[in-house]
Amino acid sequence: MTQVATVDAPPTGGAPGPAARSAATPAWRRVLGNPWTIRVISLVVFLGVWEYFGRDLPYVISSPSAIWAAAVEHFWPEVWPAFLETLRGLGAGFGLAILVGVPLGLLMSFSPIVETALSPYLSALYATPRITLIPVLVLWLGISFEMRIGIVFLSAVFPIMLNTYLGGKEVDQGLLDVGKAFKASGFKVYRSIYLRGSVPYIFAGLHLGLGRGLMGVVVAEIATSAGGIGNLISYYAKYFRIDSMFVAVVVLGLFAVFIAEFLTRFNTTLNEPWNRRRKKEGVVERDIPTNAQAE
Repeated sequence: MTQVATVDAPPTGGAPGPAARSAATPAWRRVLGNPWTIRVISLVVFLGVWEYFGRDLPYVISSPSAIWAAAVEHFWPEVWPAFLETLRGLGAGFGLAILVGVPLGLLMSFSPIVETALSPYLSALYATPRITLIPVLVLWLGISFEMRIGIVFLSAVFPIMLNTYLGGKEVDQGLLDVGKAFKASGFKVYRSIYLRGSVPYIFAGLHLGLGRGLMGVVVAEIATSAGGIGNLISYYAKYFRIDSMFVAVVVLGLFAVFIAEFLTRFNTTLNEPWNRRRKKEGVVERDIPTNAQAE
């Protein structure tokens, strides 16, 4: 006897679809549902309150309008050259920290001998305040460009190294077993499994290392009057040029936001081929019917 399957028609009075729900939502709620709308509103309110109180306190917090006027007058002749001077030291020290921290962190996660030898020093130096090392670096390197490189390197290398090491420890053991089963060389396992699996942790370390490096070089410039934007901030504060001081501070903040966003997007781009391949493999697996489904 043949059984005929019947399909019930969907009820006409069911729940409204997404388009109907969107049309029923009030316009103000749809506008406030956009994160950028909330950000812009909060920024406008913050600047308005700051402007209101800052006009009466020009030597304490200044005001956005005064800061803008100071930026127009002093950005290119004073702030920009000092920022570039700081940026040179930050770039050299941070690049050196990446070249040392990432390989050593992976090596610690890969080799128990290296892990045992370096982990006590890594833990101790990671917790040491970098500002305490400034007098030592001044004695060793003098008040020079090399001192900037040294403080950025010491500020950034340990967060990078520690996060890379933790990322290597979180690598999937199944991948390591597959590498051993296919008799992959130690270098191949190091490059293709440990390095690939540690990428999110490495970028987390880069975020932390960059923040600490920027903080370290600015503090060093303030403490030693070694030039750069830190020394310029100290000079402006000394003579109560608060509006100009805030120009330099805003430049540093915008630079930090830009670099953080760049690292996030670069991390996403680097992982996109891997994510696409895994997503594609997942679709293929779902399209292949099991024996039960085939019967």
